[in-house]
Amino acid sequence: MADMNQNKAEQYRQERKDRLAKSAKKNAKSMEKSIAVRSVIKKVIAIVLVAVIALGAAYGILDYAGVVNKAVQVGYVGNENISFSEYIYYYNRAFNTLYQNEQYYQYYGYSYTGYDTTKAPQDQTEDYKDAATGETMKWTEYLHDQAVDMAQMYLAFYQEAKKLNLELTEADEAAIDKSIEELREQAAQTGTQSASGGTIKGYSLNSFLRLQYGNGINESFLRKQMKIETLAQKFHDTKHDEFSAGYTAEEVKAVFDKDPDLYTFVDIRFYQFSNEELTKGENETDDELKARQEKSDKETKANAQAMYDAITDEKSFVAQATKYNKTENYDADSATLIKSASKTQIGDGQNLESINADLATWAFGDDVKAGSKKLISDDKAGTYIVALMVNPQHDVKTVDVRHILFATTNNETGEALSDEEIKQAETDAKKALADWEAGDKTEDSFAQYATDLTDDTGSASTGGLYENVVPGQMVAEFDTWIFDEARKAGDAEIVETEFGYHVIYFVDAHDSFSDVKIRSDLATEDVNTLAEDLLEGDTYVVGVGPRRTNYLEEKMLKRIAKTIASNNQNTASYQ
Repeated sequence: MADMNQNKAEQYRQERKDRLAKSAKKNAKSMEKSIAVRSVIKKVIAIVLVAVIALGAAYGILDYAGVVNKAVQVGYVGNENISFSEYIYYYNRAFNTLYQNEQYYQYYGYSYTGYDTTKAPQDQTEDYKDAATGETMKWTEYLHDQAVDMAQMYLAFYQEAKKLNLELTEADEAAIDKSIEELREQAAQTGTQSASGGTIKGYSLNSFLRLQYGNGINESFLRKQMKIETLAQKFHDTKHDEFSAGYTAEEVKAVFDKDPDLYTFVDIRFYQFSNEELTKGENETDDELKARQEKSDKETKANAQAMYDAITDEKSFVAQATKYNKTENYDADSATLIKSASKTQIGDGQNLESINADLATWAFGDDVKAGSKKLISDDKAGTYIVALMVNPQHDVKTVDVRHILFATTNNETGEALSDEEIKQAETDAKKALADWEAGDKTEDSFAQYATDLTDDTGSASTGGLYENVVPGQMVAEFDTWIFDEARKAGDAEIVETEFGYHVIYFVDAHDSFSDVKIRSDLATEDVNTLAEDLLEGDTYVVGVGPRRTNYLEEKMLKRIAKTIASNNQNTASYQ
C-alpha cells in the first residue's frame, strides 16, 4: 500500500514552486490579463521586462543585430512616436513571448499555439490559427500584429497615465534599478569565444544589449522603456481599483448567487490509500504474483473501509492516519488537513477537483455538514479516499502582505544551506527590519527593501507583495502570523519558517474573499472594455510605415533563422 499523502511542508514547497513559475501571470489586476482579450489575436505581454530579456538571452533568441537609429521613426501612437529601436524592441518581445510559451508547453507534451520552434517564422509549414474565430494568418503577419499591438497598448496607457499625473515611486525606481543591475551582472558573466579558442567573459551592459537587439538599444533606452511600461501598468491598476470600489453590494451579491461554489471554501481532512504495484520475486510465477497483487489490493481497500468506519471526529481521523502511515516524522494532524480549499482553482490555494472530482462534488454538496464523512472508491485506479468535513462551505477573510525572504534553503533543491549561511540570513533579516524601522516605516519603503533584498523571485518585482492570501495558503508559521486576530496594518516582524527568515509587513485584511474576488473580476471586465475603447478610438490610432517595418522585419527574420538553426545544431549535439 503506497501512501499518497504529503505533509504540509511538501505541499507548500510544491505550491510555492508553482507560484514562482507563474508569477508573471499571477496578479488578477495584471495588464497582461486585462488587455489580452481586446482582439481576436491573443496578446501575451509580460510586464516584467527583465525576465523577458534574461530568458531570451539564455536561449539565444534575442540576438538580432542590425544598424538602427533611435532618431528614425517608423510610426506613432497618439502623441508618442515609435522609433526604429522601439519597433525592434517590441518585435523581439513578441517573438520571444511566442517562442518561450511554446517551449514551455512543448516540454509538457502539447502545443501552445502550433508554432514549430525548430523553424523560423517565415519557414513554418502551418499558419497561425486563432482558436476562437478560426482566422488564419502567416506567422510573420502574426508577429507584426503583435509588435504593433504591443506598442499601441503600452504607449496609449502611458499617455493616459501622464494625463492622471501618475508618477513612479521610490520603490518603482528601485525595481528598475535592480533590473538594470541584474542585466549588468548577466552581461558581465556572458562568455564569448576568443580567436585562440578560449572563453573571454565580460560584456558591458550596452555591448550586451547591442548583441541581443542591435544598435540603438542601450541602457538609456532600456531604462526609459521600463519607466514607460511601469507607468502604463500604474494606469491600468489605478483604473482597476477605481472600478472595483464602485460596485454596490447588490451587484456583488448577484454575481455570488449565480455560482457560489466559485467564491466559497471548505476546511476538510482527507487521507488517500493507493494500491501498491508489486514486482515479481525470485522464482515467482506470473500466477503467484497475480494472486499476491490481488491480496494486496484487497487489503488496501479493506484498510480504507476500516479507517472510514473508525472515524467519528478529527481526533480519531488523525489517529487513524497515524496508524496507517508509517513514514518517518509523519505529522498526520498537519498532513491530512486542508484549510480553505476551493471546489475549483482559486488563486494559489488548494482545490479539491485537482485531487478528485467526486471529492469536490461531495464536499460542496448542500447537505454536507461539519462531521460528515465520505469514502470515495475508485477500484479501476486503485485509489480510496477517506474524507471528513471540518468546516463546510464558508467565506474567508483574506489578507494582503509584503515580505522579504532571506532564504535558508536552496530554492531549486529545497536542501538546507550551511550553518554559516543560515546564521547570515538571520543577521541580514534583523538588519533589514532594523534599517526599515529606523526610516519612515512606510509600505512604500518596505516595498523598496523587498525589491532590493528578497530571495523570493516570485514577488521581487512587486515589492514582496502577495494579495488576497487565504488561510492555509502559506507555510504554517507564516500563515499563523498573518492571520493573527490582533494583526493590524503596518505591523512588521521576522517569522522563521523552513524556507528562511521572512520579514513580513502586514498591508491589509479583507473580511470577505468573495467580495474582493467578485469586485476584482468585474473590474477586470471593465478595464478590458476601457482598453478596447481607448485602443479602437481616435485618440490612439496607431500608424506605422509599411516600407520601414518590412525592412526591419526582413532583417530580424533572417537573424531569427540563423539563431534557430544554431539552436537546432546545439540540441542535436546533446542528443
